Amino acid sequence: PAVRRDPGQDWRLECIFAEGISDDKLRGFPAELRCIALEQGTTLLGRQHQASLFAALTEAGGGRLNLISRTHAQLDLTPEGVRATNMSANPLYADRRHIKTTESRQLSPGQVLSFVRFEEGSQTPIHFLQLQVRSPESRSFQRVTGTDFRGVESSYERCSPAQGVVSLIAYDVCKPLSEAEYDRWLFDVHYHDLMANPFLDKIVLHTVCKDKQPRLSSGAAVENDVSFFRLAELHFRDHAAYESYLDWFRANAIPAERTPTGKSAFKFHHLAESECISRSVPSGLGSGPSASAGSSGVVAGPDTFAR
Repeated sequence: PAVRRDPGQDWRLECIFAEGISDDKLRGFPAELRCIALEQGTTLLGRQHQASLFAALTEAGGGRLNLISRTHAQLDLTPEGVRATNMSANPLYADRRHIKTTESRQLSPGQVLSFVRFEEGSQTPIHFLQLQVRSPESRSFQRVTGTDFRGVESSYERCSPAQGVVSLIAYDVCKPLSEAEYDRWLFDVHYHDLMANPFLDKIVLHTVCKDKQPRLSSGAAVENDVSFFRLAELHFRDHAAYESYLDWFRANAIPAERTPTGKSAFKFHHLAESECISRSVPSGLGSGPSASAGSSGVVAGPDTFAR
């Protein structure tokens, strides 16, 4: 297959969310309006230094550009990753944790730096622009070309994370709990406990549509040997992070009454390494029919809880 070099092969920040811009449109932005290359030494971040990028990423969000300072942050490459220092009176967050003015935070690949706003009368931050730290090893892209069954020329992008481990957990709800009672425990108790662990990056949920009959591309139905209520994905940076996640809970045990015991009836639990297949987007287009894994849809639109 033909291999395409990713626009940002070096250390960089890559926009993964911009308020008012769809996933499809964001993926179609040229690299210079999505990615900020991190130079050896120090890179200054702000609307004075990346004017076109911040203007493009905030235009659809109702004029958020004024919430990004001329020099908002200083980014320093270190052997451990990227050290971010807030140089502004405006707020800056790392993995949804506030970085105070002049305070620094060490970031590793996969972690997210975000700009926030506040609704009038609310103290809850809204993360309107999110930039993820990417390393040279973060992802490898291949553009695979060929023809489809109609004889039409075709291409897609195969993206394989160089690191990343997913814990796949399928479960039912234990009787006599109702699904509503289960979800109250899940969202009000359990996910607060899981997200306290610093080695867990995010959780993605897939709830089975029991009233829908899935079919293969041939139209044939498949009889499932295993049925369950929901499939949860727990995402970790690598296998070492997963082991650290387990060690953290050994040292910080969750009280028995808050655990899944008597609530979750587990069907299977596997560790997996993942990659995604997405539509190719011609370079330089601002929009297009691209749809990445994780964009909106019945199957590719799970609930996501990210740190």
